[in-house]
Amino acid sequence: MTASPSGRQRGAAKVEPLDQTLDATTAQAETVADSAALAREPLVTQRLGRFVLLRKLGEGGMGTVFAAYDEQLDRKVAVKLLHPIENEATRLRQRMLREAQAMARVSHPNVLHVYEVGELGSQIFIAMEYIDGVTLSAWQREAPRSWREILSLYLQAGRGLAAAHQAGLVHRDFKPENVLIDRRGIVRVGDFGLARLQGGHEVGTEDEASGSLSGTSQPALRSPLSQAGSMSGTPGYMSPEQFLCQPADSRSDQFSFCVALFEALFEFRPFGGESLDEMFAHVTTGQRREIPPATTVPIEVQHAILRGLATDPAERFASMDDLLAALDVDGERDPAGAKKGRMFLSLMLLIPTLLIVFGIVTHVIPSRFTSASLAGLMFFVGLLFLVSMVVFRRTLLANAFHRGLTQLTFWGVLSIFGARLVAWIVGISVEKYLPIDLMIIAGLACAIAQHYLPRFWLLVPCMVATSLATARWPGYSFEIANISYTLLPCFFILGWSDASSRSDIGKLLAASSREGRSASLSLSKSGNRRSRTPNTGT
Repeated sequence: MTASPSGRQRGAAKVEPLDQTLDATTAQAETVADSAALAREPLVTQRLGRFVLLRKLGEGGMGTVFAAYDEQLDRKVAVKLLHPIENEATRLRQRMLREAQAMARVSHPNVLHVYEVGELGSQIFIAMEYIDGVTLSAWQREAPRSWREILSLYLQAGRGLAAAHQAGLVHRDFKPENVLIDRRGIVRVGDFGLARLQGGHEVGTEDEASGSLSGTSQPALRSPLSQAGSMSGTPGYMSPEQFLCQPADSRSDQFSFCVALFEALFEFRPFGGESLDEMFAHVTTGQRREIPPATTVPIEVQHAILRGLATDPAERFASMDDLLAALDVDGERDPAGAKKGRMFLSLMLLIPTLLIVFGIVTHVIPSRFTSASLAGLMFFVGLLFLVSMVVFRRTLLANAFHRGLTQLTFWGVLSIFGARLVAWIVGISVEKYLPIDLMIIAGLACAIAQHYLPRFWLLVPCMVATSLATARWPGYSFEIANISYTLLPCFFILGWSDASSRSDIGKLLAASSREGRSASLSLSKSGNRRSRTPNTGT
């Protein structure tokens, strides 16, 4: 499928209102544009200067995008052609010039390149890089995607946004429809029609611009296009400050980026609402939906997204680069992965432990083990680990953290089983062997604590103490050892769970909720002083 630089697919379905870009520029021209849709087609010639128009790729309220051929440089390009709507000619021309100037300021592999902006008669056009691919939103819909695939492409898009920010630009309308992916998987951010220089004023009276591109009275990027009290952006992805018609900066793009990434990863948007009023209320008061508890997305990625969705811009990352650094995690080392495998193995360890404790307490199982029963018990534990590794080899063993922990514990269990088996064969009594067994387990606990589960350090002195105690008081060795053997799987399960949730997301959510409630008071007061009735355009 071929996608246009405007982010619209050929033959795409009608976009929902919350997914439409709001801007006074195109909104005022929508009625004229719709009624003149058929009349426009004859105005499009097959040639535009040195560009030969091949076919239409997409169309919006502002212009039409064509695949074209550059005869002079012998290359295929995309040409965005402004609709000749006389009543809005000045404003629409200025917006197209704004987009061209914005894109021309940024030279980055993840930003759509502009080759030329020109005027031929009454036609204004932008010649830009032709991308043979699809929009990011279309790519997301094509097939189920893993969180790694999604994050990889969004990191590319984020780098394009970061480059725009470094050039002093704010995109103000980032969404998956405005991002293109070529056949090689390279992402490019486009559609800078609402872009502004950072620190530029968004509202105010507009100086009349010249009718030609070369004669504008001020750089288009510095001139205001939005009218006082109107919104600019796409409601489904807009930041609170955009809803409240307040100045937008790079942190506004950060918010929109996190909304899009949240939607891609969890298949629903962080803020609900079927109407613009509902969306306004949820976004400006920070009423977010919860992240699904069973997600495989790493905790660090969840944290970064939620921080980027903070209602107060000051609570977000200082820059897009900081957000990307927080998102660029090594999922292979993330302890939060392979949740089902972790839960299965933990359950397999917990159930027999509880049954043995219950049996000892009720005297169904004798409290004094034999060397053979000790070896048999460790063989059973090793078998559980082996079954878990086989059943969950695609998840548990695909994660480097869990693979290393599981394998280290498995080989440790085999070593303990071997030692117990030897003790049974040579006839060492259980009373004499228990101190050695407990000290071997203490050594395994040190290795696990050093490399994987820090909480295991609490178990090490306990195992050493019980080893010495069983050696000092052999008459109580079975009672002491039974306590230690019961604590061992419990510490393992708790330590593994602690490592998997070491970043306490609950604290972040609580803090964000408090921030959202406090920030919403000031935001809503500010919003009440402004009109929030937008002009809707495509």
